[in-house]
Amino acid sequence: MYLLSGLLENPVESTHFFGLIQKQAHRLFEIFQRSFLGSAAGGDIQLGRMGHIGAALLKDLGRELNLHTPLGYRFYNRGVSLLPGFEKLRSATARTILSKTSGFIAEAGFTHSLTPARNCTFGCTYCYVPTMRVQGGLQPEDWRRWGQFTTIKTNAPELLSRELRAAQKIYCSPLVDPYQPAEAEARSMPAILEALIETPPCVFTLQTRGPLILRDLEMLVRVAKVTRLRVSFSITTNRDDVRKLYEPLCAPIEQRFEVVRTLCAASIETYITLAPLLPCDPEELASLALEASGRDLIGDPLHTRSAKPHGATTRDNATKISEKHGFDAWHQPLFQDAVVQRIRVIAEAKNLRYAIGPAGFALLAR
Repeated sequence: MYLLSGLLENPVESTHFFGLIQKQAHRLFEIFQRSFLGSAAGGDIQLGRMGHIGAALLKDLGRELNLHTPLGYRFYNRGVSLLPGFEKLRSATARTILSKTSGFIAEAGFTHSLTPARNCTFGCTYCYVPTMRVQGGLQPEDWRRWGQFTTIKTNAPELLSRELRAAQKIYCSPLVDPYQPAEAEARSMPAILEALIETPPCVFTLQTRGPLILRDLEMLVRVAKVTRLRVSFSITTNRDDVRKLYEPLCAPIEQRFEVVRTLCAASIETYITLAPLLPCDPEELASLALEASGRDLIGDPLHTRSAKPHGATTRDNATKISEKHGFDAWHQPLFQDAVVQRIRVIAEAKNLRYAIGPAGFALLAR
């Protein structure tokens, strides 16, 4: 039971999740009986195996509890921390926190980007950031172990307070999800939002797929009163089986739609970003997105070298998944164009737009 010590912080949590904990304990006992008591191998070796099994079960329990809640993340993180070579949250100080934009984000109309951490614990298989390497501000260990840890810039709020100016249009972030799973423990965003309230820029856009954003809903409402706050919430498919293949640490699709509804109900200007477009029913995905947000849709297909010979691109991990499951067409530009047009037809029937590339993201910088 020492594996579970300190994870439950109050009686309500203990009562609410007792059934799941009991189920995981039963699984662990069954494995113990089969692999330890029934084996003639050395005890030290078997105990080592049990440590790995215990870590895996804690990770599974965290996912079942919902990785995007503080409790679920504590279980998941405790399990991962038992694996060899894993470090928990890392921290570093930055020289500056706002970067002048270039390329795609600048073309969309943003003047600065804000990246509160390096490496992202969502670890999505398609993420383009590790393909940027040093151009994405990464260190070699980041792109080699993408998604396995994150380095929080601990002085981000202080730097932001000094660097904010009224005319800035800030995008947070092109390189990391500010509400990645590790943010449940790091809690860096509240202080960043407080800095924005004290010295508001012209525009501030949050790009995320994390339901953890709702933790800070009251602060977001305060930010929206002093600046043009926009949330761009990523939903990549309408199929949860596809979500589990390409982005297993991201929240279920329906939960993400519910987050959008909650943000909209709080009068937060929220857009759904269908990016990257994963295998889906385009008409159903578009209809669900329009119903949830009531706004124009933003999107982008998966990056491909045939359409984009230089710069960031889709990771090989996602390409291999597509090949294995017969989704190769979703990487082909002509097929992608057809999917984009199908979504556009649904949006235009509601007198709304579906815009891709810089033109789409420009909706967030107005």
